Amino acid sequence: MHLILLIALVFLPQTQTHRAPLTATFITATEGFLDQAEATDIHAPDAEFDPKFQALKTAKDNLKSMAEEDGEQEVVEAANNLLFAISACHLQSKNDADTTKCEAIIKRARFRVMAAIDKHKTGNIWADGPPA
Repeated sequence: MHLILLIALVFLPQTQTHRAPLTATFITATEGFLDQAEATDIHAPDAEFDPKFQALKTAKDNLKSMAEEDGEQEVVEAANNLLFAISACHLQSKNDADTTKCEAIIKRARFRVMAAIDKHKTGNIWADGPPA
């Protein structure tokens, strides 16, 4: 009876996923992306917003080209969501719409990227551990 249970346990699907640790270079690049995202003012006129947003897109594309493992792909997906939220919020701002809700979405998207790299920012310093 015990043998049958042991055999059955071997063939049960694993619920825990094991992912490779993120490389230090990838984490540093992600921190840079997040810093650029934070510095991008959604209320700025296009002449100021567009170059910063283009630099942010380039930083995200660099992350995408660096991503090799599943965990890194998850970070890139979260970065894509943040990029989209910033763009959408800028469009709302240009139309003089209330941006309170979309700014909260940006904040949550940024939080997800930080959580994906297990980092948070205290002042201007990046530190290990999940964001609060």
